[in-house]
Amino acid sequence: MVDDCDVEIARLEEEIRLLRRHLDELGTSSDKFLAVATHDLRVPLSSLKLIAEMLAQPGRVSLDTRPLIDTMLRNLETMETLVTGVLNASRLSHPGTRLNLEEFDLNQLVEDTVAGVFPQAIEREVTVDAHLSPELGRVCADRGRVGQMMNNLLGNALKFTPAGGTVVVASDGDDDWVEFSVGDTGPGLTPEDRERIFTSFFRGSAEAAHGDPCTGLGLYITKRIAEAHGGSVGVESNPDEGSLFFFRIPRRAGAGSGTGSYRR
Repeated sequence: MVDDCDVEIARLEEEIRLLRRHLDELGTSSDKFLAVATHDLRVPLSSLKLIAEMLAQPGRVSLDTRPLIDTMLRNLETMETLVTGVLNASRLSHPGTRLNLEEFDLNQLVEDTVAGVFPQAIEREVTVDAHLSPELGRVCADRGRVGQMMNNLLGNALKFTPAGGTVVVASDGDDDWVEFSVGDTGPGLTPEDRERIFTSFFRGSAEAAHGDPCTGLGLYITKRIAEAHGGSVGVESNPDEGSLFFFRIPRRAGAGSGTGSYRR
C-alpha cells in the first residue's frame, strides 16, 4: 500500500512539473506575440497620427469635421500610449533585463524630470514642490530607466491630483540605498486597489482628475525597472487622503540587479 502511494505521488509530481513547463511555454509565447504585435502596430499608428495632425491644421477640413478629427487624434494618442506601454512591459518581463549602467547625480535627474512636467502642472493648476536630500550624491544605475520611473510616478500623480492640489517630490538615501517618492493630494486608494496597483493592466477605482487615459501599465513598468536594479516599489495611501508612491534602488546597481554594461 505504501509503495502504491509513493508511485501515485511520483506520478502527480511529474504531472505538476509538466504542467508548470507548459504554462511557462505559454507565457513565453504570449510575451513574444505581444512584443511582435505591438512593435508592428507602431508604424501604422504613427502614420495615422501624422495624417490626423495634418488634417487638424487650420483650414484643412470644415468646421463641422474638425471635432471628428480631434476625437480621432485623441484616440490615436491613447492607442500609441498603450502600444508603447505594452512593448516596454514585454521587454521588461524577461529575466536578465539589460541595464545601461552609469554614474550620475540623482538629484540632477530629479530636477530635470520635474522641469519637464512643469508645463503640464501649470496647465492643470497643480503645485509641484521638491524636497531633495542635499547630500544624496551620485548613483550607479540605468539613467534612462530611472528617469522613466520618475516620469511614471510624476505622471500618475498629476493624472489624479485635481486643480488646486499639490504634488511633493522627494529624494533620500544612505550609503547603500537611494529612494525617490512622489506624494499627491488626489483621491487616494482603497485597500483593494493598494493590493493590485502595481500589477499589469490594473486600473483603480478612482477617476483621473483631468480625463487622462489610463493603460494600467505605468506603475507595473516602474515595478519591473526597480526590480531589475535590485530594488522595490511601494505605496502608502488611504481613501480621500492622497497617495505616496516611491521606489528604492541600490546606490550601485550590480550583480543580482539585472545584466548590464557599465560606463563612467
